[in-house]
Amino acid sequence: MKRFTGSYDQNSTSMTKLFGSIFRLTVLLLAFMSSKNALSNEIEGLKNGLNTLAEEYIKNKTFTGLQIAIRTEDGEIFNQGYGYSNLDAKTPFTPNTIIALGSNTKQFTSTGILLLATKGAISLDDPVNKHFPLKTFENNDITIRTLLCHTSGIGDIYNIEDKGFINHTTLKTFSALVDSLPKNAEPNEKYQYNNTGYLFLGRIIEQVSNQSIGDFYRENIIAPLKLKNTLYLGDTFHPLNIARSYEEDFSPFTSEHQYYAEYRIAHAAGALGGTLQDLLIWQQQLLQSNVLPKESIELRKTPCTLSNGDKTQYGLGLKVRDVNGVQMYHHGGAINGFINDALYFPKSKLSVGYAINTWTSPIEFRDRLLGIVESTYLKSVQLAE
Repeated sequence: MKRFTGSYDQNSTSMTKLFGSIFRLTVLLLAFMSSKNALSNEIEGLKNGLNTLAEEYIKNKTFTGLQIAIRTEDGEIFNQGYGYSNLDAKTPFTPNTIIALGSNTKQFTSTGILLLATKGAISLDDPVNKHFPLKTFENNDITIRTLLCHTSGIGDIYNIEDKGFINHTTLKTFSALVDSLPKNAEPNEKYQYNNTGYLFLGRIIEQVSNQSIGDFYRENIIAPLKLKNTLYLGDTFHPLNIARSYEEDFSPFTSEHQYYAEYRIAHAAGALGGTLQDLLIWQQQLLQSNVLPKESIELRKTPCTLSNGDKTQYGLGLKVRDVNGVQMYHHGGAINGFINDALYFPKSKLSVGYAINTWTSPIEFRDRLLGIVESTYLKSVQLAE
């Protein structure tokens, strides 16, 4: 009897524990399902909000064409085009439309430099004069790292007034113009966004790898990550599905424009093209260990430090910002009438991208876009956590 009682007591205890575990699991499951349902509802709210926002800007003829894409680590949750990629032909702007990525190219270039550094082919602290014996680089404090951080202090060739000759010169001749420009600052004295620095980073990649910049991108980044709709516009025929771009008044943006940049010359500072979908895939890969070792990824996410100890809001080819206290990594691009941005929120593992083919300020649109994302998806993710 005692044995039975004892056995019964043990079974009773086990059953109690079992029912307790089932109860707790049920509560957790219901909470999880509730949060999932809430998240699903919020995603629908997000989509509705984005559609309303985009259609407003197209209807008001602010943008000729527009695309918005949103991606989590589990895949794409939104990708929609609006308006026209070609106004004359009435070709719709779709998720497969290719645009010029402009300065988002700098993310690829900085990755190329970090790949070479990982292999020991270069050091980030190499003086640039080791690779280019120009007067501008006589100061040994102008290093590869300062070019990456936009803290070199060298003049920016793209700031010169007479840009008309740029499309009729060579990259080598164009780069040599840096010697004719006054310095902006001493190395590491201050952050100043500088396209020239990334032109030279691209030329360093070419010298060290013995490849053209286009071939280097394709072999080391584009092909391994299967970015099937990303291409270097400086050395290839442009695909049929590349968008046309337009002025603010919807007149075509042509090579006669004072701010037109020939892709051969934009080079490693801004000559890549691709779909917004590819750009968001690339951005998430950029911050994972699929291209670079973890140490290099952490390095590129760390804001650069000036000589006075102040931190910039720029890492190695990546802007580091806060949006209402939420950390974000991003990099925008603007070239030849195309404007785009890709923004990544690491805590939520969320990428938000937009692209327009109209040469007008996107700031109001971007801020409203982020406001919708923050008030729907990001808020629901935070509640679920």
